[in-house]
Amino acid sequence: MNRSAVAGRRAAALVVKGAEVLGSLVRSVPGAAGALLVAYGAWDIYPPAGFITAGAFLLLADRQIP
Repeated sequence: MNRSAVAGRRAAALVVKGAEVLGSLVRSVPGAAGALLVAYGAWDIYPPAGFITAGAFLLLADRQIP
């Protein structure tokens, strides 16, 4: 088999894998940023509430990860 054909397939597989990772980040970053902002807002009102809120979000996130 031609070396350039093998290299092209590997490059295509790498691009597909990179697109999957980028898509995963694009879906998860806004939710994480929102959780951080809510926790910061709770902390700004009453510091222990911020830690409780952040912990609750982490527990929810851990539960949804397969």
